[in-house]
Amino acid sequence: MARKTKEDAQKTFQALLEAAQRLFIKQGIANTTLNQIAKEAGMTRGALYWHFENKDALIMALWEEGAGSFNHETTHALENLSENENPADTFRLLMHGVIGAVLTDPKLSQSLKIIMNCVEITDEETPLRAYLQEKYTSYFTSMAIAIDHLKSQSMLKVELSANTIAAGLLSYLYGMVNSHLQPSRLINLENDGIALIDLYLNSFIKD
Repeated sequence: MARKTKEDAQKTFQALLEAAQRLFIKQGIANTTLNQIAKEAGMTRGALYWHFENKDALIMALWEEGAGSFNHETTHALENLSENENPADTFRLLMHGVIGAVLTDPKLSQSLKIIMNCVEITDEETPLRAYLQEKYTSYFTSMAIAIDHLKSQSMLKVELSANTIAAGLLSYLYGMVNSHLQPSRLINLENDGIALIDLYLNSFIKD
């Protein structure tokens, strides 16, 4: 009986996440109420509050559900780049992997779409803002660690700090992915993603 209750709770959790995702993308986070999410999921408001305190908690759960595992695996691989015999090739493959994941993992791409386009940016310090900043900082730091290792192995052809290169690469990736997720799709990652990321990587990694 306990197992069934746990399974039912998980189904409710997933239904609420999926409903929130649909509404956030369709009408934006600010225009979506918790009542609407509960109704969209076919649940009561009480069921929603049992799982989520507010919309910020829903957004954080959506990120963990869609991007948590990939983010953890990628940052771990970047931080341990020094363990690879061919770190430059491994770094390139990791960046290719970002493009591949966006193209093949619907949960990841939808989570990114919500974070990039639906979350309101304000100066107010909120738990959600702190949470997203921590995720960004973690990824940036891991990327800088990897690039610093390439630099220590004389594999770079530019005299820039690892932090500067990482910031540029992260901004470049962000722009590519965001453009791909827009309705206008100015960049088509399926056709041009790998070539575009290589264009940037080739600007600072030696042949």
